[in-house]
Amino acid sequence: MPVTPSYCASKAAIKAYGEALRGWLKKEGIGISVIMPGYVDSVMCQEMPGPKPFLMQPPRAAALIRQGLARNKARISFPFPLNFGTWWLAVLPAAISVWIVGLMGYNGHHD
Repeated sequence: MPVTPSYCASKAAIKAYGEALRGWLKKEGIGISVIMPGYVDSVMCQEMPGPKPFLMQPPRAAALIRQGLARNKARISFPFPLNFGTWWLAVLPAAISVWIVGLMGYNGHHD
């Protein structure tokens, strides 16, 4: 997202690192789950510029994380509509993704 490039880059790095660690440490009996929530109502989320589709309350997010950890899921990512949309943004040509993100109100301008 153009409004939070450093946050997005660090989230992508943690995802790649965590998923690589999961495979590397599996033979040691160590489980790694990468947790990638969408918008969870918090001070950090409230201060982020732009729309926050599918905003979730912390107790619901915590329950989903607990369920995913109990099942040893590799990736705990929610809500589905936001995951699906961001997946498409990643696979579409960059020019189309940038255009869609701009239409959604994430144009990189800070108020």
